[in-house]
Amino acid sequence: MLAQVPIPAQVPIPAQVPIPAQVPIPAQVPIPAQVPIPAQVTVEFDQSTSIFGGPVETAIAVALAVVIAVSLWRVFTKMGQQGWTGIVPVLNFVSIGVLSGRAWWFGVVTIVPCIGLVFVILLLHDLAKLFGHGVPFTIGLLVLPFVFLPVLAFVPSQRYVGRRVRVF
Repeated sequence: MLAQVPIPAQVPIPAQVPIPAQVPIPAQVPIPAQVPIPAQVTVEFDQSTSIFGGPVETAIAVALAVVIAVSLWRVFTKMGQQGWTGIVPVLNFVSIGVLSGRAWWFGVVTIVPCIGLVFVILLLHDLAKLFGHGVPFTIGLLVLPFVFLPVLAFVPSQRYVGRRVRVF
């Protein structure tokens, strides 16, 4: 309710001045007491999720990795190398580089960001040439290694035509 203030007698009030309606004052919202902040925050993860997706996608990724590893082992034994050198990440590119007549450091450069991809493509092309293939097979090795590496590894007509040198 508005407080009524006495108006001095000297000030005349015109009859046409509107008197403002009473504006309701909103009730005060109670401020809650200070909420305690937990000292430890727990984060829960769904156990069925991995970086590849769910359990089915993870199983597919693991199966493809096993196919690639077994194929690399067999490809390197066809080339006259020890099979384990095919599944060691940088060592396999060093071996391919040496067998194709390139310097050993071509395989090491594959771990350098950006330019490493160029050297991976060059060494995959060298691997394709070591088995008598060209650029289309190189593209296949780059895009679908889980298809083209087993072709090199397990198809009997795929013969190694490169040098017979023991790298490691």
